Amino acid sequence: HIEFVAYFCSNQNMYRRKMAKLWVSALGAALLLSGCSDASKINQCLGFDAQDTVFVINADDIGMHPDMDKAVFEMYEQDIVQTFSLMVPTPNFNFSARYAISNKAPVGLHLTLTNEWQEANSWTPLLSQEEVPSLYNEKGFMWPTGDELAEHANIKDVRKELEAQIDLALEMELDVTHLDFHMLYWAYREDFWDVTLSIAKH
Repeated sequence: HIEFVAYFCSNQNMYRRKMAKLWVSALGAALLLSGCSDASKINQCLGFDAQDTVFVINADDIGMHPDMDKAVFEMYEQDIVQTFSLMVPTPNFNFSARYAISNKAPVGLHLTLTNEWQEANSWTPLLSQEEVPSLYNEKGFMWPTGDELAEHANIKDVRKELEAQIDLALEMELDVTHLDFHMLYWAYREDFWDVTLSIAKH
């Protein structure tokens, strides 16, 4: 799917205010990865003038399925989407990564700790079950929901897996510009967010 991210704050809805704050924090983590300081103007950090209005369409879940990936690449080449985010543990990641490298496309990393498809489109953590046992369910896949992940995940395993996903992308010399998050895993436990932000800062 194509992800349209808007930052919205309503004085009448506490949940919306909280989610707006979390989304802005998530954007801050992405900007830290690309070398922007906390004091930077977001527009200028992205290479635009301070007075510019900027609307970026990002396609996520890339690497999940060849047909979807090819459709997104066609939209990228037509400038319908301006950026896309790769899921490192997924079945079509290597193909999609090669496309990004050969086309010199800047990419996000869609950090992944869940697999909602299970047998229908299976993937596992990048690291082995011996290395991150709490991230595997009884079927040998990632947990299908954020609630199940939150119930079972050891935070040390979470850190190791996220770092492994980022390290592999950087070792492949992908031009990584930002981080975003599959199924908003970070919202299910406070320490998930803390670890994600810590990794992005470094």
